[in-house]
Amino acid sequence: MNKLAPLLLFLFACSTDTLGPWTGDCTISADGEPVVYAIGLDIESDAGGVIVGTALFDVTGLGDEAEVDLDGIRKGKDVELELTVPDDVGVPVAMNLEAKVKGDEMIGECILLIGVSLRGDLELTRGVAEEQEDGTKTAR
Repeated sequence: MNKLAPLLLFLFACSTDTLGPWTGDCTISADGEPVVYAIGLDIESDAGGVIVGTALFDVTGLGDEAEVDLDGIRKGKDVELELTVPDDVGVPVAMNLEAKVKGDEMIGECILLIGVSLRGDLELTRGVAEEQEDGTKTAR
């Protein structure tokens, strides 16, 4: 048993936990002006590297949130997620997220798919967003 302890400790240290709520945004510069898309994820499962959950996604960058299904894969610390807005929302849009999980942060790239692909910076923090007095939101 003592010979297995270092191996088990190594495997535990290398595992990545993505479960639970994540909040943050995707910032895309369009015509030189940044547009911020708020994102809230609730990852319910990542068993076997298959991620399943739901997301709140600001489909227009103007605060028009839609609840969407969240599907993706995790390979070690690398995460690829897809948020697809249902047709009945009236906006033909999807967003893909490609990120690395580093503790309580998910940092990477977001790709907004609206007939063309627009790329931007993704920053998510584990926890539920809480609005501050100055109007900014932080994860708790």
